[in-house]
Amino acid sequence: MLGCRLDEECGLVWVDDDQQTSVEGVYAAGDITPHSQLAVVAAAEGAMAAIQVHKSLTPEEHRL
Repeated sequence: MLGCRLDEECGLVWVDDDQQTSVEGVYAAGDITPHSQLAVVAAAEGAMAAIQVHKSLTPEEHRL
């Protein structure tokens, strides 16, 4: 999957605390990650990933 590192224990896509994979600019959330397989967790991870994407696309001088 785009060269993303996989978690050795479960084979799912590894992500850091900001939901970014080992490939810069590629984020993952929900059932493809090794975290809890609950809809509410997936929704929260998706929101966290969206915030990080927004930060990466927003020039620093425009950030709050």
